[in-house]
Amino acid sequence: MPISALIEAERGLWSVYVVNAENITERRLVEVLHSESNEAHVRGTVKPGERLVSSGVNRIVPGQLVRIVRETAEGA
Repeated sequence: MPISALIEAERGLWSVYVVNAENITERRLVEVLHSESNEAHVRGTVKPGERLVSSGVNRIVPGQLVRIVRETAEGA
């Protein structure tokens, strides 16, 4: 996943925001296994196929209604 999607969390973990079917943001915890340049390999509570917020995460809060501007086919 893009490093820009990561948000620092407690106890050495990180989190990301996903957008559910109702376009509401939800926070998911992840552990960074490896990172290089602009990508991070993670494991955690993100499920395959969930839509990640990959930029502007400092402007998002859990439970916020968002509008999808652009979707990419990049895998998480």
